[in-house]
Formats: sequence, structure tokens, C-alpha cells
Amino acid sequence: MRREPGVSLLQPPVRRRTVLQRYGPTTGLGLLLGATIGLGLTQLPVGQVSAVTPARAIDCPRPHAIDGVILGCGGKNVHLAGVDASGKPGGTANLRSLIRGARVICRQAGRSGDGMATQCSARGKDLSCAQVEDGFAVRHGEALTC
Repeated sequence: MRREPGVSLLQPPVRRRTVLQRYGPTTGLGLLLGATIGLGLTQLPVGQVSAVTPARAIDCPRPHAIDGVILGCGGKNVHLAGVDASGKPGGTANLRSLIRGARVICRQAGRSGDGMATQCSARGKDLSCAQVEDGFAVRHGEALTC
């Protein structure tokens, strides 16, 4: 067995000081907070990007529009929360254009008659809000934050 020079097998190794011992509690907590935010481990909504918790996220790598407010996602139908597109022509085509080539991320917001009510985003834009802003859906029930 090889030993490093100056290291005794009879004495315990010298323990290094922790970040808190080295820099103090204020600086140590600041470093921890900065690393947490820097690594994206927090849910900080910015602009139109919806805060999606990874544990409850529904990933739709190849979504398809069933109608103006319902997406097919991995064999499940997900209903865009807070909107209704009854009687609004062109809603399906608009939703298709919003999700074309995009990865859609949804989080469950409840249940609806058509399936799961979800808040979904594609390319950082909330799809419920986009359908309302484009005139292809109206607000319904739950309050939208757009």
C-alpha cells in the first residue's frame, strides 16, 4: 500500500473547514443561494415563461392539436386550463401553429370534462394566454395570469 509522504496511518486525517467556517454564515448562505438560482433549482417565473414544477410536469415532445383547447399528449388528452374555444373558428389551426416543432411542457391544474385541465407552454409562451390573445378562445372558469 502506498502512502503519501507526511501522512501517518496512526493519526486521523485533518478535516477541512466547511464553507460556513471559512467564509462566515452570511457569505456561506449567499453562496448557497447564488448556486441554487444559478443552477435553476428554483421556480422563478419570468415574463411569459410558466413556472413548471419538474415533479408534476407533463412533457409532450410531439403534441397534436385535437381542437382549439385540447392537446393530444402521449396518449392522453390535456385541456388548456382557463379557456373555452366553443364556436371560435380557426382555433385548432392556430394551436397547431403555436405547437408546431415545439416541445410542450404542461402542469396539471385540475380536471375538466375532456380530460386533464393543464397550464401548458411552448417556447416559453403560455398556450391558454396565446389562444385568448389571438382571439381563438375566451377566458373560462379559472383565472388566467396573462
